[in-house]
Amino acid sequence: MSKHTQGPWHASDEIISERIGEFKFDGIAIAGSGAAIARVWAGTTGSMTAKFSHEQGKANARLIAAAPELLAALELYFANDTRFHKAASDAIAKATGEKSLHARLRHDS
Repeated sequence: MSKHTQGPWHASDEIISERIGEFKFDGIAIAGSGAAIARVWAGTTGSMTAKFSHEQGKANARLIAAAPELLAALELYFANDTRFHKAASDAIAKATGEKSLHARLRHDS
């Protein structure tokens, strides 16, 4: 049994602003098991400049929030479990923000 906070984890759709001294940080909260577990920074103001946009911050948050499902899919793969493909497809769709992996693959073709 893993020691991390059990999934599923969810990335917020909202940008949360926090002021620390002269800096205003914008972030996206990630929650699991009813509690906040992480915040992904998505921009700052003050003497620091964001290295990525709010959209990139949201994409990063989705990827992190998919971690428990990605881990579970890998565990199924290495156990030779036939549910691996669906678990992996669902986890990738969650990480990319797509409704289904099949729709994303058709779009790229």
